[in-house]
Amino acid sequence: MSSPTSGGGGDNIGSSADVRILTSGKRRIPAYSRVLAAASPVLKSFLEKAETRSDGGVITISILGVPHEAVGWLKRACERALASHLAAEGVVDVLVLARRCDAAWLHLRCMKLIADDFAAVERTEAWRFLQEHDPCLELDILQSLQDAHLVRLRASLPSFRHLIQRLTSVA
Repeated sequence: MSSPTSGGGGDNIGSSADVRILTSGKRRIPAYSRVLAAASPVLKSFLEKAETRSDGGVITISILGVPHEAVGWLKRACERALASHLAAEGVVDVLVLARRCDAAWLHLRCMKLIADDFAAVERTEAWRFLQEHDPCLELDILQSLQDAHLVRLRASLPSFRHLIQRLTSVA
């Protein structure tokens, strides 16, 4: 299964996805085998046994009888599955994947983990790879961390003002 940070053509999921889901309406939906495998042991087993096709190494999964509308549910299930296993070591890869798949909820979960444990994230190979190959994403992450820090500072200002008032009234 491929890594979301390896290869691929920018942020266009269609060009870098390694699986196509074919719905009953004959719609082809690009997906990542890694995400599908994380969401479902059945899909994981299927993907491990599937042979890649000659059209660029893409696996096609026919889910006939399942309408296109069900894909939203599958996407949310994949997001929840990935979020339940988030750790500092893999959060950068999952963040890249969340951006490529337009998975806003998963993106927020990744950013929260990065903000909560940035020191550990900064020590990972994925972070070093990101610094070398995607400085725009690195900048977005660092700006988000700075913005979150400013919000926390602003939230604590009333407490500081109250403390200063108490200290000046005692003196």
